[in-house]
Amino acid sequence: MSKIKDKIKGAISRSVTGVQKGASSAVHSVEEAAPKVVEKVGQTTKNLAAEASEAAPVIAEKAKKAAAVAAEKTGEVLTRGKLHLELANVKHKRDKKLAELGSRVYELLKKKGADVYADETVQTVSKEIKDLEKNIASLEKEFAEVGKKEEKKEETASGKTEAEKKAEK
Repeated sequence: MSKIKDKIKGAISRSVTGVQKGASSAVHSVEEAAPKVVEKVGQTTKNLAAEASEAAPVIAEKAKKAAAVAAEKTGEVLTRGKLHLELANVKHKRDKKLAELGSRVYELLKKKGADVYADETVQTVSKEIKDLEKNIASLEKEFAEVGKKEEKKEETASGKTEAEKKAEK
């Protein structure tokens, strides 16, 4: 039995020695490769940093331009929105004055012999309506001009007219 134990011990000893040599060889290979890997990672990092530093000004410039365009568009939309709201308010005032005028004319017509054209309220409200209609025409013209400016800016930016853009679609 002692011979068997000795053979087993020898086999185990040779196996352990083989594993130790293999582990030692692996550690040695890792130790040799590690500086190369570190150098490669360092070089790749430097290359990425260089590319990023080259791209950063271009990206920053494009971001500035995009922000400027966005600010301009926002301003145009706000201007159109304000004009639209003001136009709606003036039209509402005109409609109220028209209702007031119609009511006054109806009251006068119910009275036999009343002169609608000579009535002071009819004259005053009629003048107010004319003024409101002039204001509406002016606001509508301004609203249309703002829209035309936006279209021209879009045409200039793209180099194409609206008709050309539609034709492409």
